[in-house]
Amino acid sequence: MSAFHAGKAFSTSAGATGNLTLRNIWATAAASTPYQFDYSFYWPAVSGITARVSVKWFNSLSVEIATSTGTLWTSAGTAGWNSKAEYFTSPANTAFCIAYLTATWPAGLANYLLWDDCYLSKMISAATKDGLPRAWLWPRDLSQYDFLLHTRLLGDGLENTASTADLSNRVIASYGSSSHTAAAEDATSQGLYRRRDRLVAAGSDAGAALAEQMRDAYLETYKDPRDEPAGISVARTGAITTATRRPVMLTDVRAGHRLRVADGPMAGMTMLLERVEWSDGVLRCTPERRPDAADLLARL
Repeated sequence: MSAFHAGKAFSTSAGATGNLTLRNIWATAAASTPYQFDYSFYWPAVSGITARVSVKWFNSLSVEIATSTGTLWTSAGTAGWNSKAEYFTSPANTAFCIAYLTATWPAGLANYLLWDDCYLSKMISAATKDGLPRAWLWPRDLSQYDFLLHTRLLGDGLENTASTADLSNRVIASYGSSSHTAAAEDATSQGLYRRRDRLVAAGSDAGAALAEQMRDAYLETYKDPRDEPAGISVARTGAITTATRRPVMLTDVRAGHRLRVADGPMAGMTMLLERVEWSDGVLRCTPERRPDAADLLARL
């Protein structure tokens, strides 16, 4: 269960020497409960930048009763993304918490820190650190985006097809040897496209809770027509920008980024890049089209 999620990359600051704490991430919390704080951050090729997360716990009277502090990470001059996890336990009488993302940086116009994919999750049991990858099982968040795509600067424009071939608005999941979940339905989708049933298999080793998560994720992904954007080629810097219209270096665009169309008849559509290729100064992007169930589970 996610207590909060900040899924869009945002910068703490840039420029002068600084120390900035973002403390506007508020969430209800249970008392005496283990929590896992997952987060990612990016720093440039500068030494001495630091990043740290912490959580302040409050009782029902809004009185701070404890603070949990994470590891202090310090850059060594190598640029790149870093994915981390911290493990905290809330004290007795906890009613809510505030998460803090803290960064410091030396002077310099090129100094900054980006945060992304910050999750505070209540854990079912205490954590066991094993260093293995973890899977997230929830619908892909295309309500946010990483960069803007300006189609007027594309040589060949942007082509998109909306398809109902895989549309499903009433989903049941099978699990165990012969068990099934109750159906999950979307009335709005059924009213527009008639009822379309789908049975998905969670696997013989899955329990009811996992099967219901898979069912709900599948319904959320397939209840609406799927956009099938064609591949795009970008040769001009400025065709892809940040939210504030600052040009993005084409070599910085990678698979997994979300592009939101900024102009034209498809303005507002968000596409997830499945593959990118860089050749002879041209960036070729392949947007995600119609993933099958295996792809869906791998990406959530």
